Order: sequence, then structure tokens, then C-alpha cells
Amino acid sequence: LAKFSPNQTKIYDQQILMPYAHWNEAKFFANDAGGSLNLPVFVHEKIRVGVMFGFEAHFDACWEYMMSKKVDVVLVPSACTFFSQARWEELLKTRAFTNNVYVLRVNRVGKHHSNDEQWDFYGDSMLIDPFGEVKTRLGKNEEMMIVDIDKKRISAANSLWEFRKIAARIGENL
Repeated sequence: LAKFSPNQTKIYDQQILMPYAHWNEAKFFANDAGGSLNLPVFVHEKIRVGVMFGFEAHFDACWEYMMSKKVDVVLVPSACTFFSQARWEELLKTRAFTNNVYVLRVNRVGKHHSNDEQWDFYGDSMLIDPFGEVKTRLGKNEEMMIVDIDKKRISAANSLWEFRKIAARIGENL
């Protein structure tokens, strides 16, 4: 992932790599996956945005990191295939709700041909609100999503459910 600004360019490697036989990122990439998390966070028009790669969205530590940075939106770029839409939707709806943040999942579209294999990336990019509801989604073709992020909706979810407040209290008692 690269973040470009007028004064600098910053590169972020994926922090947690897949170790599976069919998709072994740990062997393919030379990322330094050890040590503490350093996920990108930036501010755009008073909205704090955090970015985590798709596989990282499975781990509590990544969400705890985002909550410690007080993000409003978590951007999750992914390259998913193999009919995994339902799993991704449920995972990200749950994470949006339990952290009371917007989640913007951006998934690859198109096909990949390699040797005798063909992979179909299904798209299904979506915006999930802080109550865990899918507000809008895209299909399997190249499309564009334009949305408004409502900080009042984030505040309403935080006020109603108080998950962040309760988690902070639990952390103090450990």
C-alpha cells in the first residue's frame, strides 16, 4: 500500500501474511511481518481513515489498533475470489458493528490467468455503516462508489452501544 502526499511517499507492507499451501504470502513476499503493528491512518476532511489489508481484518489486534487511533472508517482493500462473498460480508458487518465504524471494503474485479488456472475476482466492494448495515455495494465490473460518511451516525452507534467505552474499562481492569 502506498500513501502519496505533496511532501512524501510512504509504503506500508501487509503486516499479517497468509501461510496457506494454496496461497502462501509468507513465502512469496519479503515483508517483515514481525514486531508491532504499523497500519496506515490518515485524515481526510476531518474523517480519520485507517487501512488494513483483507487478511488482517480477521485479527482482533488490527481492530484494537484502529480503535486506539480513533478511526472513523476502516478501508479494507482485498483481492478475493473462490465464492467467499458471504463470509467477507458477515465478517466485515460484524467488525463494523462491534467497533462502531464504517468499513469500506474494496475488492478486486476481473480475471487472473496463470498456467492452467483462471481466477475470477468477484468485486462486491461495499460500504458498511457503524450499525453493521451494508449501505451500498458495487458489482463484479469496474464501477465507482460515491458516498457520504456521517460522523453523527458514528456518534449515535457509539452512544447507543458504548463498545469502545466498555472495552476501555475492561482494559483498565486487566
